[in-house]
Amino acid sequence: MGTATSSCRRTTRIARRWRTARTSAASSCGSGRAAAPTGLHAATADAADAIGLGAQVGTLAAGFGADFVVLRGHPATNLDDLHTDNIVAVLSRGRLVFGELPGTPAPR
Repeated sequence: MGTATSSCRRTTRIARRWRTARTSAASSCGSGRAAAPTGLHAATADAADAIGLGAQVGTLAAGFGADFVVLRGHPATNLDDLHTDNIVAVLSRGRLVFGELPGTPAPR
């Protein structure tokens, strides 16, 4: 098994976690514009704090783990934009593993 297989497995795990976080955020905070910031915080920083990793992950900041999803739309104001059809790119451990970002090479 090569790097492509590992990357595919990692992307699948990230997508599964993404679906779980989206469902959790929507169900705990409702859907739509008013609940979006609360829902995103619950699915990221609050979730990381709950499992004891708040000092390492859950926030986009220098020195934190860099696993994140780039989306079309604006999920910070509308949770309906948290849909897998809107995924533009996935970064895992700071490396592009799916999709494309302007000015970066596609994943290998």
